[in-house]
Amino acid sequence: MAEILKEGKNIDRAIQFDRLAITLAPDQDSYHAELSRTLMIKVGSVSDSKVKNLIFEECLKSLEQARQINPLNSQHYSLLGYLFHAWGKMDLSPEGRREKLNRSHFYYKQAVHYAPHDILTYHLWALVFLTQGDFDGALDKLNISLSLYPRFGPTYLNLGEIYSEQGKLEKAEESYWQAITYEPNLAKAHSALGYLAFKKGNLLESKEFLLEALQLDPDQPAARSLLGIIYFKSGQIDEAIEENLKILRLYPNDLSSHNNLALIYRKIGRFKEALMHAQKAFELSPESDRPGIQRFIDQLMAKSPTDKKK
Repeated sequence: MAEILKEGKNIDRAIQFDRLAITLAPDQDSYHAELSRTLMIKVGSVSDSKVKNLIFEECLKSLEQARQINPLNSQHYSLLGYLFHAWGKMDLSPEGRREKLNRSHFYYKQAVHYAPHDILTYHLWALVFLTQGDFDGALDKLNISLSLYPRFGPTYLNLGEIYSEQGKLEKAEESYWQAITYEPNLAKAHSALGYLAFKKGNLLESKEFLLEALQLDPDQPAARSLLGIIYFKSGQIDEAIEENLKILRLYPNDLSSHNNLALIYRKIGRFKEALMHAQKAFELSPESDRPGIQRFIDQLMAKSPTDKKK
């Protein structure tokens, strides 16, 4: 039942069923692990950092319980690695972030000790190195993954991301195409090819890749944001606005969309709406970016006397 609810995006009800399963069979390590998986899905829909931390703490408690019941199950260690990677990425404290990412490495190392041929664990472990900007470490784990199974599309996707970060765009493009060859419905690979086409200045080709990516997976804010920029550059203003509004319906605090809409609305003279999104962008932006946004807001206030009086 919990799996059906998760597919239907009813995560809160799925969590209730997972907790009920644990109540009925507290010695089943798989039930504790499943609760942690569901909770990690829940984290993605939460914006409040304090609430996120509480969810991560419950995830950790569930996984520690699962590991205590069955200490030889490699998946428990892999999930702990995944948990600390996700937790570390959102930790704004350099020390806290470093500590959590190091714990992620520790648990992934434990996971491959118990299951040395698990390609997904090597693949996920590589992402921790990527988060730390350690491309050599990431490449090492991805190459192990490919040596175990050379037809795993997501591995090629991550190889492409590394090459793109290194400025090796031809190798990146080749990797993205390999990802699609093995997994044609890998939406992020289509998005990545759209991004590369955009960098080359080929807006039409970029738009085609992005539309294909969004058809495969509509929940891709970065792809939708780039599509909005292409519409804007092509003079399709209504379409550009709509793409950004679609993002905000799902992610009301998406900084990029508020920035985009502030610029678009200013361009077409809708200063009141531009001001609203600029002020929201100011709230969401780091301190270092706020002076520039404030200057933009001041310009909008000067053009919108009604708002200025308010």
